Formats: sequence, structure tokens, C-alpha cells
Amino acid sequence: MQEALAYNDIIDSFYRKLVDLLRLHKSIVPVLKDELNSIISADTGALDECLRELQALTLQIRALEKESEEILLANGISTVNLSDFCRQLPAKEQTRFLSLKDQFAGCVREITFYKDKCAVMLKTKLFRLEKKQSGAAQNENTDSKELVDEATPPSKAFEVTV
Repeated sequence: MQEALAYNDIIDSFYRKLVDLLRLHKSIVPVLKDELNSIISADTGALDECLRELQALTLQIRALEKESEEILLANGISTVNLSDFCRQLPAKEQTRFLSLKDQFAGCVREITFYKDKCAVMLKTKLFRLEKKQSGAAQNENTDSKELVDEATPPSKAFEVTV
């Protein structure tokens, strides 16, 4: 009986860590949306704030992941991923963990979607800036050539004296 209670405590503790991890992952989505809007509107201040928030969330996620791994290791449970862990559980415990796994999958899809959107928008913005700069550099070279032409008198080699 004691072993069953201890086992349930381990499972419950791990489940709570996973719920906390899911909460943190879900909180990434609005930050990524803000990041995308910041990129679109070229608001570097807002973009910096988003990056700071993402960094803080990432550090929190890493800490919780480490804690959840330690729970498993301390109790001699070896697993590769959540699916593998679920297969090791009794049938009645599997349902709540599989539900959590499905929520993680949806959240990760959404995070990936917004991260990809941000990457594409950043590449597009950088391409436009580079194109604009190279166009400005060409105009600058053309303008400076015209200035040189205006500043130096024409060559007298073809001048005809009458």
C-alpha cells in the first residue's frame, strides 16, 4: 500500500511539473505574436522587450525540465519522451498524461508557426533593407560621379581652336 502511495506521489509530482511546463509554453505564444507585430511595425523597442521575455521564459522552461528529469531519475524511471513514459503507466493514469501530451503537441505547433512567421518576416525585412542600401549605394556612386564630372572641366584633347 505504501509503495502504491509513493508511486502515485511520484506520478502526481511529475504531472504537476508537466502542467507547469505546459503553462510556460502556452505563455510563449502571445509573446511570439507580439514579436511578429514588432517585426512588422519595425518597433525595435517592442522587439527587444519580446526577446527579453522569451529569454526569461526559456530559462524557466529549462529549470522545470531539469526538475522533471530529476524526479524521474531519483525514482529510477527511465524514459525517452512523454509517449514512452505514458506506455509505462497503468491504463487509468495514461489518459491524463496523453491528454497533456496532446495539449503540448498543439502548443508546440502554434509556437513553431509563429517562430517560422517571425523568421520569414525578419528575412524579408533584412532583404528589403539590404536592397534599399545597395540601391542607395548605387545612387550615391552615380551622384558622386556626376559631381566629379561637373567639378572637372572637360578634356581639351578634342578642343578645336579657330
